[in-house]
Amino acid sequence: MPIFVRLRLLVASAALTVPAPASPVELTKVAEVRALSRADKFERLPVKLEGVLLADPASGLFLQDDTGCIWMKGTDPQFKGLRRGDRVEARGVSAPGHFAPIMELETVSRLGTAPIPPPTQVTFWDLDSGRYDGQWVEIEGIVRQANPNANPRVVLASGGGRLPLFFSTAHDSMVPVDSKIRVMAIALNQFTRTGQTLHPLLFVPRDEKPVIIEYPLADLPLRRIDRLMAFSDRLDQGHRIRLRGVVAHQQAGEAIWLEENGRGIRVNLKDSVTYSIGEQVEVSGFPVRSEHYYPELEDAEVIRIAHGPPPKPEFLGTSVAALDHDAGLITLQAKVVELMRVPKGLRFVLRDDQRDFIAVLNDSAQVISPHWQNGTLFRATGICSVSSVPAIDRTGTVDPREFELIIRTPNDLVVIEAPSWWTAERRSWLLAAISAVLALTVFGIFWSSRRKIRLSTAARRQSEAEFAAILSERGRIAREIHDTLAQGLGAISLHLEMMKDDIPSGSPADHHRQDASEITRDCLNEARQSIWNMRSQVIEDNGLDGALAGVFDQLTDIDGLGGNFEVTGEPFPLPPVVENNLLRIGQEAITNAVKHASAKRIDLTLTYSPQLVTIRVKDDGRGFEPEKVHGTDSHFGLLGLKERAHEIRAALRVESQPGHGTEVTLEYPIQLSEIALR
Repeated sequence: MPIFVRLRLLVASAALTVPAPASPVELTKVAEVRALSRADKFERLPVKLEGVLLADPASGLFLQDDTGCIWMKGTDPQFKGLRRGDRVEARGVSAPGHFAPIMELETVSRLGTAPIPPPTQVTFWDLDSGRYDGQWVEIEGIVRQANPNANPRVVLASGGGRLPLFFSTAHDSMVPVDSKIRVMAIALNQFTRTGQTLHPLLFVPRDEKPVIIEYPLADLPLRRIDRLMAFSDRLDQGHRIRLRGVVAHQQAGEAIWLEENGRGIRVNLKDSVTYSIGEQVEVSGFPVRSEHYYPELEDAEVIRIAHGPPPKPEFLGTSVAALDHDAGLITLQAKVVELMRVPKGLRFVLRDDQRDFIAVLNDSAQVISPHWQNGTLFRATGICSVSSVPAIDRTGTVDPREFELIIRTPNDLVVIEAPSWWTAERRSWLLAAISAVLALTVFGIFWSSRRKIRLSTAARRQSEAEFAAILSERGRIAREIHDTLAQGLGAISLHLEMMKDDIPSGSPADHHRQDASEITRDCLNEARQSIWNMRSQVIEDNGLDGALAGVFDQLTDIDGLGGNFEVTGEPFPLPPVVENNLLRIGQEAITNAVKHASAKRIDLTLTYSPQLVTIRVKDDGRGFEPEKVHGTDSHFGLLGLKERAHEIRAALRVESQPGHGTEVTLEYPIQLSEIALR
C-alpha cells in the first residue's frame, strides 16, 4: 500500500487568505474550511464542496476547487468507483486534523469529469513553511537520487533544500540523476505530535510524470578539488561534478576522504562499499556547503580505477597551519594533555607550541596503550577536519579558528618521546602525600596539645586541691592562734597595764613592766599579722579585687595618707595559689610603702586583660635605689616579692629613685589551660 494511504490521516492544509464565514452556516469553499479559527475547527460545522479529485482514492481523497485543495477523510465504500479527474459533490463536517483543517466525509456523489486545474508555482521555502500543505503545486529542481525500487523513489534538490518525491507507480518516476525537472504534485508535510512542521515532501499522483527540462551531461569534465564552488561564469552550479583522487581514509558506510595534489575532500556515500587506502577512484557527486570550512560531495557514485601506495601526509610545523588543510591528510607533532574514552572510541587533547587541539580515534574496541600517557610526545597523522567557522558578519575572507584531527588507526600515533617520570600526575600524588603527612602532623600536634592541656588541667586541679587543703589547715591554725595565743597576749597586755598604778613610776619594776608591755604588744601585732596571712576566706568571699580593696583600705587608713584603688577590665577567677600570691604581693608592696616610704599618697591599680593580670602600686615617698636594697630590710622585702612572683611565673618590675617615689608592677601571664577552663 503506498505510504500516503498511511499518511493521509496526518495530512493537513496551511491557511490561505480567504476569510472564514461570519456565521455558522454551511461552508461551500475549501478556503472557508482552511480559514477556520482554532476554536471553530472543533465545532464540526456543515460542509458542502464541489470540485475535482486530484488523486485516486487509494492514495487519498484530495478535492480541488477554485479556492484550494483539501483532504477528505472517509471509508472505502464511500470511495468506491471514484477516480482521479472525477468532478464530485461532497458533504460532511469540518474537523481540525493533525496539522491543518480537514473534512470528514458523510456522502460523496460523482457529477462527471473535469480537467485537472493548474498548480501553484512554489519554491522549497514556500513548502517548508507548511502553508501549502495539501495543495496542488509545481516546482523545479535537480534530481539527486533516482531509484524505482527505493522509497522515496526520487530526491529533488531545489532552492537549498531536498524534497522526497513519492509516486503512485514506479513507471512515473523514471528520471535520470542530475537532470533538471519540473514536477506537479500534492504538497504534504511531516510534523510533530504538537502539530509543528518538520519537513516538506511531495506526492505525485498517477499519470503525472515529471517533465525533464535539462538532461545531464553525457561526459562530465574533471574538476580540481581546490576549485570546487569557486567563482565561475558557468551555469552548472548545483549539478553533479566529477573528481579523481586517492583514498586517504574511509568512515565505513558514511564517507571517504580523497587526496589530490595535497588537497582533500570528504565524499558522502550512498552505499556501504569498502575502499582501500591508496586506491585511485573517480567520483561523481554534488558539491554542497557543509558545517566544515571546505565544500563536500553528496550523493556520490564511486568508480574504482587502480590500486596504489597510500598517500603521503603533509608534515606541518605548527597546528595553525592545519587550518588551511581541511579534509587533507596531515602530520603534526604534539604532546598529550588529556586522554579519555568516549562512546565511539578515544578522544585526545593534544598541544603543540601554538595551541591545544582535539584528536579522535573512532574505534570503540580500541584499548588505551600503556605508551599513551599525559606528556607523551606524538607524531600524529590523520584527516584534518576544520569544524568551526565564525559567523559571517562581513564580506571577504572568513578565517577558520578550530580543527579536529581524525586518527585513522592506532598506527597513526607514533611515540617520539615518552613522558618524564616526574609527571604532573605523580607530582599530584606527591603533593597529596605531603598534604596527608602535614594533616597528620597537625592532628598529632593538636592531639598532643589537647593531651598536655588535659594533663595540665589535671595537675592544676590536683594543686588546687592540695592548696585548698593547705589553706584549710592554715585557716584552722589561724583560728587556733586567734582563740588561744592572741587572746592570751591580749590578756597579758591588759594585766600589765593594770599594774601601772601599783608600781612606782620610774622604779626598776616599772621599767620592766613597760618593756614587758611593749614586747607583749609587738607579739600581739605579729600574731594578728600571721592570722591575716594564713586566712584565705577573704579571697573566697570577695575575689582578688575585693580582697585587695580590703587590704588597701586597712593599710592606708592613717591620718595624712591618701590614695586610690582602681580596677580596670572584667575580673575573672584564677587558680587559688595564683590569687593568694597576687594578694600577698599587693599587700607587701602596700605595707612597704606605708612603713618605709613616708608617702603621702599611694595608688593601687588592678588590671584584667585577655593575656595579663597586672598589679601596680605607686607612691610619692622618698624612694630608694632598688639594686642596693636587700631582702632583710623588711618582713618580706623585695626578695620576698621576687620569690612569690617567681613561684607563679610572673614578671616583677620595681622602679624607684631617691626623692621620686616608687612604682612596683607585677604582670601575670594567663596560661592556656586557664583560658580553656575559664
